[in-house]
Amino acid sequence: MVFISYKSEEYDIAKKIRALLEENNYPCWMAPESISAGSNYMSEIPTAIRKCDLFILIVSEASQKSQWVQKEIDRAVKFDKYILPFHVDDSELIDAID
Repeated sequence: MVFISYKSEEYDIAKKIRALLEENNYPCWMAPESISAGSNYMSEIPTAIRKCDLFILIVSEASQKSQWVQKEIDRAVKFDKYILPFHVDDSELIDAID
């Protein structure tokens, strides 16, 4: 399963990436669609990251500033996940992401 991490400003891009992956038989996990109604984001997201085979990070100026995206990256690193960055703008990587 592929976990897609993004900032809300990149939602449309994330949806396109998800659609392309799923069309090619790669199941994806992406908030909010993958979170069951009434479920807790704080428990669902770490579980999904722990179970994923690949962590796609949509990199933009906005996503790099997001504390939630940074927390997801920390989890991916903690669980030793392969992180595939997908740059959507020409922003320089900040130290926390690099």
